[in-house]
Amino acid sequence: MQAIRTLRLQPVSELPQSSLPTHNWITSSLEASLYEFFHVVCAKDFSLYFENNFWEPILLRTAQTEPSIYHAALAISALSRRSYFPIQDWHDSVWRTPSATQYSILQYNLAIQHLNARLDGSAESVWLAVLASIIFIQIQHLQDDFSLASVHLRGGLSLLPGLGSGSRDAGSFEDALCQIQNELAIMEGM
Repeated sequence: MQAIRTLRLQPVSELPQSSLPTHNWITSSLEASLYEFFHVVCAKDFSLYFENNFWEPILLRTAQTEPSIYHAALAISALSRRSYFPIQDWHDSVWRTPSATQYSILQYNLAIQHLNARLDGSAESVWLAVLASIIFIQIQHLQDDFSLASVHLRGGLSLLPGLGSGSRDAGSFEDALCQIQNELAIMEGM
């Protein structure tokens, strides 16, 4: 999910109000910057990575309304931004994490906590869990933890039947999980 690009980020105050999350107030300039980076870069990277325009709007829309996806977005944004800009200084005045990696672990854990609280067996919560598993796989990939990525992959695959054939997003989820499964098999064979 990495590509070299030149980017000019605009201040969060200039983002359209519809792009800011409805479930949480942004607590720091770092969080605002990371959310903006997710909005401008990471969500597009998912569409490029999976070669499917489905990903950008679904990620942005869900990050606005679901705390689990919002925190996962912050985690993936911190790791992705570190990859794009490895020399950039890190300053976290709220959580006081010493690095982008530590911050992403904290946000990833918050995402899991919010997801667990949201799961109730409904079709909507299964849909959310499959989406989260795909994002969690990418977080683990950015941390080079392929064994944990495999755990999330198995979880996402096991939940696919719960979406049912009536889910309009099931095909995109299944394609993404199959692509990840093939890539992980290649990596494990190396």
